Amino acid sequence: MKTIFHLRLKDIELQAERMIDHSIRTRPVAVISSNHENGTIITLSDEAKKEGLFRGMKVNLARKMSQSIQLIPYNRNLYQHIHKNIIKIFHNYTHLFESGDYGQYYLDMSGTNQIYKCMNDVGNKIIKNVYSKTSMRTNVGISSNKLISKISTKVVPETIWQVENGNESKFISPLPPRILPLCNEISVKKIIQFLMINSIHQMQEVFKNQQLASILFSDLYLKLNQQVFGKDNSPVLPQIEKYKITKQKVLLQNSNDYHLLRGVIRDLSGEIGYKLRKLNRSAKYLSIEIHYSDGFLNKDSCKLNSNNDYKIIKISLKLFNKVFKRRNRIRSIIMTATNLFFVNNQLSLFEHQNSKFENISTALDIIRKKFGRNIIYNGFSPELYSKLNLTKR
Repeated sequence: MKTIFHLRLKDIELQAERMIDHSIRTRPVAVISSNHENGTIITLSDEAKKEGLFRGMKVNLARKMSQSIQLIPYNRNLYQHIHKNIIKIFHNYTHLFESGDYGQYYLDMSGTNQIYKCMNDVGNKIIKNVYSKTSMRTNVGISSNKLISKISTKVVPETIWQVENGNESKFISPLPPRILPLCNEISVKKIIQFLMINSIHQMQEVFKNQQLASILFSDLYLKLNQQVFGKDNSPVLPQIEKYKITKQKVLLQNSNDYHLLRGVIRDLSGEIGYKLRKLNRSAKYLSIEIHYSDGFLNKDSCKLNSNNDYKIIKISLKLFNKVFKRRNRIRSIIMTATNLFFVNNQLSLFEHQNSKFENISTALDIIRKKFGRNIIYNGFSPELYSKLNLTKR
């Protein structure tokens, strides 16, 4: 059974500014996108709201409406620093977490019931840990999916709230439809207004008549049917990192020998895989660039989502076949793995297809670490290396 935490730091920008400047803790304050008159209010304090200001208001209008308002330019560096410190805290509890906008985080705590007896206690520990490290106040919603855990942090005033499994539909039934993401679609909103629906409970009654609901909401029926009853199958996606891994081989002797070039691709794939596993990362995308001796460049990319040698070699060879379309000799080949993310090494009760290849890759890594990187040639022989006179970079 899944257990998803949603952490919500309300107005993280405002909290951060008040944390470093105590003099504005009780004053009307607004964080703005720009000091230019066309800038807008991103977030604001309750004191500012009482003066009639609101999110999205133009800066020039805010200045006219309130003389006491303090407008603070958006400080991205400060918010990123706090964001990174919060991310570090999550590694103490789970490696499977997702961060969207500043102040919005999902943690997948599934399978940790034997470690943490009470999820509420874990939530309280995370709240205290975040506050002690960043002085940020946060709310935690706990449920079996991302949708309900996020909604609970929006509508429940308590610092921590858990929606028990099976109570998702009952929990959201008295809430207004706009709390559901799809209900904010223009086409859906018009139907809701026409039918004078004021609560999700009324929508649930409509969706009990499947034929009627499918006619009313057509293409959005299936997704909306899930949300109306508090269901959400979307996974918590591992954190994607922006840096990349690039490996290049320059052929001192230009060549267009297909079999030799496939050997280069296999060797580059092995280097990429070894580096990914060393970092305990996987890559979302893989790209290959071929530089010809006449200056022409050909490149392409595809999805990867793996870090074992077998999968990387298989995908890279297929990608190479797509970009190797000219008879000219090749000068160099560059392979790049991008959008790296943390690998969740959760053990499985059942053997899956990739286990064999992952075990082989791990065994080869142990040998290379002990005897050297070039002790095993992936797709190469020592004679082939000397024939191509490869230069690694």
